[in-house]
Amino acid sequence: MKKVVFITLVVAAMIGVSSGVGYARQIGNSGSVTKVPITYQVNVYPSADFLTIQAKFWVIVIDGTRKMVVPPQLYTPRKTTYDFHEMGPVIGYRAAYLIPDDRLKTPTYFLNPDYRFDTFTGGNTYMFNLYPSLRQPD
Repeated sequence: MKKVVFITLVVAAMIGVSSGVGYARQIGNSGSVTKVPITYQVNVYPSADFLTIQAKFWVIVIDGTRKMVVPPQLYTPRKTTYDFHEMGPVIGYRAAYLIPDDRLKTPTYFLNPDYRFDTFTGGNTYMFNLYPSLRQPD
Protein backbone atom coordinates (compact mmCIF):
# COMPACT_ATOMS: atom_id res chain seq x y z
CA MET A 1 0.00 0.00 0.00
CA LYS A 2 2.81 2.38 0.87
CA LYS A 3 4.44 1.50 -2.47
CA VAL A 4 1.26 2.42 -4.42
CA VAL A 5 0.94 5.74 -2.58
CA PHE A 6 4.61 6.52 -3.20
CA ILE A 7 4.31 5.73 -6.94
CA THR A 8 1.13 7.83 -7.15
CA LEU A 9 2.90 10.78 -5.51
CA VAL A 10 5.89 10.45 -7.86
CA VAL A 11 3.64 10.31 -10.93
CA ALA A 12 1.59 13.29 -9.67
CA ALA A 13 4.80 15.25 -9.04
CA MET A 14 6.10 14.44 -12.53
CA ILE A 15 2.83 15.58 -14.11
CA GLY A 16 2.90 18.75 -12.04
CA VAL A 17 6.51 19.52 -13.03
CA SER A 18 5.93 18.85 -16.72
CA SER A 19 2.76 20.95 -16.85
CA GLY A 20 4.48 23.69 -14.84
CA VAL A 21 7.32 23.86 -17.35
CA GLY A 22 4.84 24.34 -20.20
CA TYR A 23 2.99 27.00 -18.24
CA ALA A 24 6.21 28.91 -17.54
CA ARG A 25 7.04 28.97 -21.27
CA GLN A 26 3.66 30.43 -22.09
CA ILE A 27 4.14 33.19 -19.55
CA GLY A 28 7.62 33.90 -20.88
CA ASN A 29 6.42 33.99 -24.47
CA SER A 30 3.40 36.19 -23.79
CA GLY A 31 5.65 39.10 -22.85
CA SER A 32 8.08 38.70 -25.75
CA VAL A 33 8.06 40.99 -28.78
CA THR A 34 7.12 39.48 -32.12
CA LYS A 35 9.75 40.09 -34.78
CA VAL A 36 8.33 41.59 -37.98
CA PRO A 37 10.39 42.75 -40.99
CA ILE A 38 11.27 46.43 -41.25
CA THR A 39 11.69 47.78 -44.79
CA TYR A 40 14.37 50.35 -45.56
CA GLN A 41 13.79 51.91 -48.96
CA VAL A 42 16.92 53.60 -50.30
CA ASN A 43 16.36 55.90 -53.29
CA VAL A 44 19.45 56.87 -55.31
CA TYR A 45 19.19 60.03 -57.42
CA PRO A 46 22.57 60.44 -59.15
CA SER A 47 23.60 63.59 -60.97
CA ALA A 48 24.21 63.30 -64.72
CA ASP A 49 27.98 63.50 -64.20
CA PHE A 50 27.90 60.66 -61.66
CA LEU A 51 26.33 58.39 -64.27
CA THR A 52 29.51 58.72 -66.36
CA ILE A 53 31.61 56.88 -63.75
CA GLN A 54 32.68 53.43 -64.90
CA ALA A 55 32.94 51.96 -61.40
CA LYS A 56 31.01 49.47 -59.30
CA PHE A 57 29.15 50.80 -56.25
CA TRP A 58 27.19 49.16 -53.44
CA VAL A 59 24.09 50.50 -51.70
CA ILE A 60 24.36 49.72 -47.98
CA VAL A 61 22.45 50.28 -44.74
CA ILE A 62 24.50 50.47 -41.53
CA ASP A 63 23.90 51.03 -37.82
CA GLY A 64 25.53 53.50 -35.44
CA THR A 65 28.67 51.34 -35.15
CA ARG A 66 29.10 51.31 -38.95
CA LYS A 67 28.12 47.63 -39.10
CA MET A 68 26.00 46.56 -42.07
CA VAL A 69 22.60 45.45 -40.81
CA VAL A 70 21.43 43.97 -44.12
CA PRO A 71 23.30 42.51 -47.12
CA PRO A 72 24.51 45.18 -49.58
CA GLN A 73 22.97 45.55 -53.03
CA LEU A 74 24.85 46.30 -56.23
CA TYR A 75 24.11 49.79 -57.53
CA THR A 76 22.76 49.79 -61.08
CA PRO A 77 22.68 53.09 -63.01
CA ARG A 78 19.14 54.24 -63.74
CA LYS A 79 17.69 51.97 -61.03
CA THR A 80 16.34 54.27 -58.34
CA THR A 81 14.88 52.14 -55.55
CA TYR A 82 16.59 49.51 -53.39
CA ASP A 83 14.61 47.70 -50.70
CA PHE A 84 16.26 46.17 -47.64
CA HIS A 85 14.64 44.12 -44.86
CA GLU A 86 15.67 43.70 -41.24
CA MET A 87 13.75 41.99 -38.44
CA GLY A 88 12.42 44.48 -35.93
CA PRO A 89 11.61 46.38 -33.86
CA VAL A 90 14.97 48.14 -33.59
CA ILE A 91 15.87 51.30 -31.70
CA GLY A 92 18.96 53.13 -32.91
CA TYR A 93 20.76 54.68 -35.87
CA ARG A 94 20.38 53.57 -39.46
CA ALA A 95 22.19 55.19 -42.36
CA ALA A 96 22.19 54.63 -46.10
CA TYR A 97 25.41 54.97 -48.10
CA LEU A 98 26.70 54.35 -51.58
CA ILE A 99 30.23 52.96 -51.42
CA PRO A 100 32.65 52.06 -54.22
CA ASP A 101 33.73 48.48 -54.74
CA ASP A 102 37.33 49.58 -55.34
CA ARG A 103 38.16 52.86 -53.63
CA LEU A 104 41.54 53.17 -55.34
CA LYS A 105 40.11 53.10 -58.86
CA THR A 106 37.07 55.28 -58.19
CA PRO A 107 37.22 59.01 -59.00
CA THR A 108 36.41 61.46 -56.25
CA TYR A 109 32.69 61.75 -55.74
CA PHE A 110 30.49 63.49 -53.20
CA LEU A 111 27.64 62.04 -51.21
CA ASN A 112 25.90 63.04 -48.02
CA PRO A 113 24.67 59.86 -46.36
CA ASP A 114 21.07 59.84 -45.21
CA TYR A 115 20.78 58.78 -41.57
CA ARG A 116 18.37 58.89 -38.67
CA PHE A 117 17.86 57.78 -35.10
CA ASP A 118 14.46 56.21 -34.60
CA THR A 119 12.41 53.34 -33.25
CA PHE A 120 12.12 51.27 -36.41
CA THR A 121 9.04 49.08 -36.13
CA GLY A 122 8.23 46.01 -38.16
CA GLY A 123 5.66 46.32 -40.91
CA ASN A 124 6.74 49.90 -41.70
CA THR A 125 8.88 51.34 -44.49
CA TYR A 126 11.56 53.96 -43.82
CA MET A 127 12.92 55.95 -46.76
CA PHE A 128 16.46 57.19 -47.26
CA ASN A 129 17.51 59.40 -50.20
CA LEU A 130 21.02 59.58 -51.68
CA TYR A 131 22.26 62.18 -54.19
CA PRO A 132 25.72 61.17 -55.45
CA SER A 133 27.62 63.64 -57.64
CA LEU A 134 31.11 64.33 -59.01
CA ARG A 135 30.74 67.98 -58.04
CA GLN A 136 30.84 69.18 -54.48
CA PRO A 137 27.49 70.61 -53.35
CA ASP A 138 27.36 74.38 -52.83
